[in-house]
Amino acid sequence: MNSLERLLRILDQFDVEPGILTAEQLHETLGYSRSTLYRYLKVLSDAGLITSFHGIGYSLGPRIVELNAMIMSRDPLIVTSAPLMEMLALRFHGTSLLFRRFRDRVLCVHQVADEGAYGPSSQIGRTRALTHGAPARVILAQLPAAHLRRFYKDNAADCAATGLGDDLLNVRRKLKMIRERGFDCEPCASGSGAVSIAAPIIDGAASVVGSLALALPQSVLPEDRISAIAELVMRHAEQIGHSMGR
Repeated sequence: MNSLERLLRILDQFDVEPGILTAEQLHETLGYSRSTLYRYLKVLSDAGLITSFHGIGYSLGPRIVELNAMIMSRDPLIVTSAPLMEMLALRFHGTSLLFRRFRDRVLCVHQVADEGAYGPSSQIGRTRALTHGAPARVILAQLPAAHLRRFYKDNAADCAATGLGDDLLNVRRKLKMIRERGFDCEPCASGSGAVSIAAPIIDGAASVVGSLALALPQSVLPEDRISAIAELVMRHAEQIGHSMGR
């Protein structure tokens, strides 16, 4: 890793509870020399990306909050999707969720719930593996063959555990079915008792950038309604992709 990669790797360490780490803990985890570590910590602190608490340690800093506010108001994917998400949530009295592909995970970046809607609690900022849940699988189903092969090599056990398949051939078959159908539907990964219907968002370069999902209580989602609702979710996801291309 170069110096920038080593510095940014420090931020990844705050992903676990309680989100506060001492310099000694970072030194033991990362293996950087103390002089290098403290130099990196000063750079991150000066930028507001981390903050220190005397006698306790370091946590993520206020600049992260500021950047999040900027993303929520200016990110093209969120800005384009928000009106359509509101329409979905209002029409079906459910919760609409927007996911972005992030490395080999998906990240919930926006959520709109109709008043009184029964569905997952706030998912914004939460990541999940590409094998977990319909919003993730519709993204995984769009990845190129070479990428999928590399992904399976690192996640074979997870693919088997989540029902995608116990070998690469079966995983490909399952994902091909999802890709050809255009959507996926299964109980929400949050365990809320809701069912999620999700479709991929494809940008102007024919790359999958995320997914759009609608979560509804299983009690109000009979089998004969799934296809009709999925058709609308797919249409909105396609519209978002076209808008991103423009």
